[in-house]
Amino acid sequence: EAKGIGSTVIHGSAVNHVDLAVMKTALAKSDGRLVTVEDHRVVGGMGALLTHALILAEVPLRVRSLGVADKFGQSAYSALDLYKRHGLESEAILKAAMTLV
Repeated sequence: EAKGIGSTVIHGSAVNHVDLAVMKTALAKSDGRLVTVEDHRVVGGMGALLTHALILAEVPLRVRSLGVADKFGQSAYSALDLYKRHGLESEAILKAAMTLV
């Protein structure tokens, strides 16, 4: 916000259906910039499903995807501890977004 940059957060409510109309509207406002964040593996996740659907619909986009690398499951006292360990905390999201600006 301090740099005059905004964001839109969209929570995918269905794991097997992409709302292309909503995504196209949001991507038009962001000049096609998209950061996907998931608290599980990126491979085969919602971000992969989303970007695949957008590419098939010929929506121009630039993407950064954050998620858990190929590691065994881990536990912690706090989800925030795991987010930080896997680079999913707010600072990591901001850093990924700034690479698209």
